[in-house]
Amino acid sequence: MLDEINRSPVCSWQFAQWNDEQKKEFLDVCTGVRGVKMTYDSFFKEIMNPDVHPERLEELLSLLLG
Repeated sequence: MLDEINRSPVCSWQFAQWNDEQKKEFLDVCTGVRGVKMTYDSFFKEIMNPDVHPERLEELLSLLLG
C-alpha cells in the first residue's frame, strides 16, 4: 500500500500531512486489518433504512455480493 501511495506525488504529500494514528487507521482499512464502519454512520442508516426503503439495501447487497 505504501508503494502505491509513494507512486503518486499528490497521495504521498497528503499521506505525509496525517499524524501517525491517521496513517495507521488508513493503512489498516486499506489492507483489511480493519473495516470501515459505514453502517454506524447516521447518514447511511437513514438512506439505507430497510423499513423505509428495503430495495436500497437489497440492491447494495446484490452489488456487493455479485
